[in-house]
Amino acid sequence: MNTRQRKRSIWLAAALLALGSAALIAWGLAAPVRLTPPKRANLPSIEPVAANQPDTPPNPANNPPSSNRPALAELTRLTAIDLRKPLYPPETEKNKTKDDNTQPAPPPQNPLTLRLVGTIIEPGHSMAMLQNTRDQSIQLCPEGETIEHGNGKVTVTRVDPHKATVQYAGRSHVLETPRSKKGERP
Repeated sequence: MNTRQRKRSIWLAAALLALGSAALIAWGLAAPVRLTPPKRANLPSIEPVAANQPDTPPNPANNPPSSNRPALAELTRLTAIDLRKPLYPPETEKNKTKDDNTQPAPPPQNPLTLRLVGTIIEPGHSMAMLQNTRDQSIQLCPEGETIEHGNGKVTVTRVDPHKATVQYAGRSHVLETPRSKKGERP
């Protein structure tokens, strides 16, 4: 098959598709679809509500077209809602119940095996990307969130560009992102 025959077969296929499309559109316009509700023997017939009402159009002054749209002030109020806040209030010393006979648990003996991979800085929603050096898993932790680590818990207290402060075993640790070979941060 040479180039001329290929072109002829492509033009023929295109012409047939165009002719079929035109025929389908003409048939669709000539025979409109009529939608009728299905007939059910046991149900009583329902009269339309509009049959009892007069044929006057609704007054646009009473029902403006923009009445179903929320006002700009309402949208501003909705976008200001903090959707990332904790579901429960954080535990504080006031909320905890303490017995006088109980002693605080000894700090975990496991060293902190987390490293800071990166930070996401956004006002009110800053997050730290912490990687566990044992299993290489990465967790995204917003400020104030507590995660399980070894035998203890790690709380992210502050997130700054290229560093995060965490609480572990009753001590504060500052984690920094790794530097590249040139001494610059990625």
